[in-house]
Amino acid sequence: MKNIYQIDALRGIAASLVVLFHMIPFWVYVFPGATSALAGGSYLGVSVFFVISGFVMGAATQRDARVSSFLLKRVFRVYVPTVVAVALYCVITQKSASLVEIFRILPSGGFAPYYGYGTYFITWTLTYEIAFYFLYAIAMRISWRYRTEVAVGLILLNCLPMQYLLTGHIVFNPGAVQQVSLFGHTFLNVVASIAINPINLLFAFGLGWYRVFDQVAMRVRDISPATLASWLFLSGGMVTVAYFFVKGYGVFQMGFFALVLFSSFMVLNMVQGPGEPNFVWRLGKNLGKVSFSLYLCHYLAIDLRTHYLPSNVELAWHPLIVGAAIVILTMVFYMLVDAPIHRLGNRLAARLPVAQESATA
Repeated sequence: MKNIYQIDALRGIAASLVVLFHMIPFWVYVFPGATSALAGGSYLGVSVFFVISGFVMGAATQRDARVSSFLLKRVFRVYVPTVVAVALYCVITQKSASLVEIFRILPSGGFAPYYGYGTYFITWTLTYEIAFYFLYAIAMRISWRYRTEVAVGLILLNCLPMQYLLTGHIVFNPGAVQQVSLFGHTFLNVVASIAINPINLLFAFGLGWYRVFDQVAMRVRDISPATLASWLFLSGGMVTVAYFFVKGYGVFQMGFFALVLFSSFMVLNMVQGPGEPNFVWRLGKNLGKVSFSLYLCHYLAIDLRTHYLPSNVELAWHPLIVGAAIVILTMVFYMLVDAPIHRLGNRLAARLPVAQESATA
């Protein structure tokens, strides 16, 4: 499957929403309504990230059945840059942290869906990403051809019957799930809690979209402009209303509207076809390329302001200063850390033995 630039653009939008949400404490000085205007960004942005991840994992393994290659690429794509960001966070905040704390992004225990925060608190979402990668690797090992179906089945198994067995309840609100406490070790309890949390169902949304993409594309490409406009108007209205009034990451909360938004971008891709993106889409695609660096670095810029910005600087300047720092840190991190590590992971994965399924795909 060729690169879908609409997904890149949506990934960039999602990262920007999270950034704007975390900048609320600065925006309120110049925009009193910032809290109500930006509060929905975290729920929508994170939910969209998870849906995209499910779709991308299906596409990324379309012609490569090697579990070792998949895991190696994911380690270099997500985990290694995250470790670098955590180390930078410790330097900026002058936080004392052992190597174990820097390399550990697993939460230490707490309330759902975060179950506590790691050393660098924004990495709570990456905990679910990495847990999903391991589950998806298991699905690939069971059946590469039906990996998406197996992965969806494993997610449903964890989020429904396993949740009931370990907590005595089945809930779809990620924030309402009891933390598992049946095991004698905190690590096992946190891992089990992450596995059964219904926020993982958002990955299943993306996996499902990947599985039906070609069939839907054949039906959608010839729809009339009026039908397309009606769909985009309806879905855009739904997401806009949800942004201001819906809270939470669950499939019956913002997760559903993240699926609606993702579906709209998929429909746009199907209608527009594989041609070159126009100027606006190119901007979105480039924002998507640096979106992971943006996510990892934006709070580093906020911490720089907290620890090093002189107290006599006018509060009205803080959003501009923090925004500029975010842009600079993001670009430097992308060029020096994110992109080189990503390329290294791809080169190392290419040297691994080719699986039989990959050779015949």
